Amino acid sequence: MSDIVEILIKKLKAKNKTVRRYAARALGKLKDARALGPLISALTDSDLDVRETVKEALFEIDHIWPDSEEAKMAVPEFISALKDRDWHVRWNAAKALGELKDERVLEPLISALKDSNVIVRWNAAKALGELKDGRAVEPLISALKDEDESVRWNAAKALGELKDRRAVEPLISVLKDRDWYVRRFAAWALGAIKDKGALWALICVLIIDSDKYVRSAAVLALGKLKDEGAVEPLISALKDKDESVRWNAAKALGKLKDERAVEPLISALKDSNEGVRRAATKALEEIWRK
Repeated sequence: MSDIVEILIKKLKAKNKTVRRYAARALGKLKDARALGPLISALTDSDLDVRETVKEALFEIDHIWPDSEEAKMAVPEFISALKDRDWHVRWNAAKALGELKDERVLEPLISALKDSNVIVRWNAAKALGELKDGRAVEPLISALKDEDESVRWNAAKALGELKDRRAVEPLISVLKDRDWYVRRFAAWALGAIKDKGALWALICVLIIDSDKYVRSAAVLALGKLKDEGAVEPLISALKDKDESVRWNAAKALGKLKDERAVEPLISALKDSNEGVRRAATKALEEIWRK
């Protein structure tokens, strides 16, 4: 089998595009991690059909390769690919390096946060969150100011995954971002970090943010803070105009287990939305069981 893989890798550089395409397809079916580096390089192939087949092959290998020794041996090649002139190669390299969770990839991914291509930058931010390395916190905080919203929300999400308190104040500032998706992930991240210093900022989101998804994320975050100061704002959120906010407010109150929420939750049993009524029922059960 190993000889077949090596032969197919060489065929990725054949003059005939049909040969290159079938080589890529075969490598995907074989799912051998040694093919990852050569396939990433083949993303720059001059033929569109070959490039599409290469992408499909990478997807087929993707779910099995991170734990293999061959993939770890390919780390230097992936790092080198982050400097390729083709952004498709840099993008796939960033994605691959995040899944490897190897210490060697940290600095290259941090550098990739400043790549000229937005897709490379947001993949780098996402990858740094997956690495769970505290050294990525400050670079990701800087990425919260990226000109592109997709990079900002991936940076916010990554900071939530890292759960480092250094990110609390920067994330609070991002709750005012012009993009609702960025604000949503900033609220989510603050809930993941569980720092009570975010309490009032999240309460303000409930009051002033016009987007239901942002308010919903803030409600869930308040439930995770486990601060009694969140009880009254969450009770008020039971009357929000959006059912998803009311539903999540009921869930959050159930987690807080504060008896002040009993009467408001009983009232929520008459909510027009079935999901809210179910959430209120479960929340009351959690409070009465405490």
